[in-house]
Amino acid sequence: MKFNSIITSDAIAKYVNEGYWRNMTLADYLWRAEEVCPDKVAIIEADTGKKITYGELASAVRRVALTLLAQGVKPGDVFSTQLPNSINFCIMDYALSAIGVVHNPLHMPYRGADAKFILGWSESVGVTVTSEFKGFSYPDMIKELQPDLPNLTRIWVAGGADGGCTSLDEVVTSPVEAGYPSGYLQQFRPDPNNIAWLAYTSGTEAQPKGVMRTHNMMDYGARAVNEAMGFPSLAHSTVVSDIVVFPMSPAANIFALCGVYISLQNRGTLIVSQEFKPTLALESIEKYGVTHLMGVPTQIIAMLREPDFDKYRLNSVRVYMYAGSVCPAQVVEETRRRIGCSVVTCYALTECVICTRTLPTDPVEVTAETAGKPAPGMEVKIVDPHGNRLPPGQPGEIMAKGVCVMAGYLKRPDLTAKAFDAEGFLHTGDEGIIDESGNLRVTGRIKDIIIRGGQNISAKEVEGYLLSHPKVVNAAVVAMPDPKYGEKACAFVVPREGEIITLEEITQHMLAQGVAKYKLPERVEIVSSIPMTPAGKVQKYILREQIARKLQEEAS
Repeated sequence: MKFNSIITSDAIAKYVNEGYWRNMTLADYLWRAEEVCPDKVAIIEADTGKKITYGELASAVRRVALTLLAQGVKPGDVFSTQLPNSINFCIMDYALSAIGVVHNPLHMPYRGADAKFILGWSESVGVTVTSEFKGFSYPDMIKELQPDLPNLTRIWVAGGADGGCTSLDEVVTSPVEAGYPSGYLQQFRPDPNNIAWLAYTSGTEAQPKGVMRTHNMMDYGARAVNEAMGFPSLAHSTVVSDIVVFPMSPAANIFALCGVYISLQNRGTLIVSQEFKPTLALESIEKYGVTHLMGVPTQIIAMLREPDFDKYRLNSVRVYMYAGSVCPAQVVEETRRRIGCSVVTCYALTECVICTRTLPTDPVEVTAETAGKPAPGMEVKIVDPHGNRLPPGQPGEIMAKGVCVMAGYLKRPDLTAKAFDAEGFLHTGDEGIIDESGNLRVTGRIKDIIIRGGQNISAKEVEGYLLSHPKVVNAAVVAMPDPKYGEKACAFVVPREGEIITLEEITQHMLAQGVAKYKLPERVEIVSSIPMTPAGKVQKYILREQIARKLQEEAS
């Protein structure tokens, strides 16, 4: 497949010469770890207890890569996976990297239409799925879709296989490498500026787009995240790190994937779990001595709200990094105090591995209220609707440029062109402010504004206040139609188990923090869960439709 990357030779030379891109692939790191520390535990599955050493991991990756080549998979092909966080996910990811095959991970919740679109648009030549997850048969789904996907001629299954499928379990235990000369795979090592990953936008408002990233982008993005967490990268040394990294979000997300790569780059130990459960996360931190903890705010809030939280020994955690949404200052401070670790955050999106980040030395208000300053090699600016750069303190669209920005949208040069301005900055679609200290404050999506009688209300800001309430586990704020003001704020709230929360309590909580009255939610809907995309983003259009329909029914 032709990928039409927009990364120019001049940009490549610039970023290589400046030291950001070091021309390393994931497989390069794995082969080095195999030489340096073959007996060190590389990955532990928290939910199963299964472990694999770097030597065993390298053997499994080598066998998968050789088998893929034997099946006719070629460098430059796209191969998809639909796997939970697991050893198998890492084996497939590293094997595809080793032979220059583009990895296209699908989120676990994707079903028929979504999976069919992504597999078809990507022209995937194969897919590896788990045999079963949460009672759903992924092989059966793929077999139903296969007649409409002419390129998809290979189905691999982890956890067993039936007729017409390749068993991943059998491949990793079959010593096929005995039939090949030593170093055979080296001839397939890709150019680090080739496309390595194809990740799809979450589709909160429109059809997903395939975001292309190179090996160099992924490598540097992980190193930048690691350094933001306060630890110098050991990627280009022979030192064996003592870090234990636990990314709690799905590895198909760029943020969690950086955690996977940080562990590999530094020859640390990676902890994975098929799904997030607060008690399992706490148990795993204590049992395995996690040093690098990564997640979204709702996860750390759920952990802090566990009744038995204080019984766990969590003193191994050196730093917690969050991303994806606002984390109230009270939660940041509580995390620092009760876990005893530094807290940092970053601003990233599917199209940019990392834009900005805070540092462990930043005060709590910077980490809680901003996304920090641009990562090395990145530039950020704020523009008005006409594209004019705005001074500090003025809100507008966040735009980003630099080493971590995507190589374009797959087979959509029209959308790629629209995504960038004349200076090469990426339109993020997010609204923000750069303060006088140079820190970025992300105030929400440009469309995520409630206009109440001509006054703008940031849904993201209100959500931050809601999440700081001790009874609230998750919350989302949307506009609801109003005949007098045009729109009002409606809060969908998931309360802590066993708790009841009222509109009056929320109102008093926000007023006590000095919030202007016009920003207060004027209706609260208590729900058991918030609708999310597979990438973990709130599907607000569903909530807007729900409240509009409910208001209409009440009126009639």
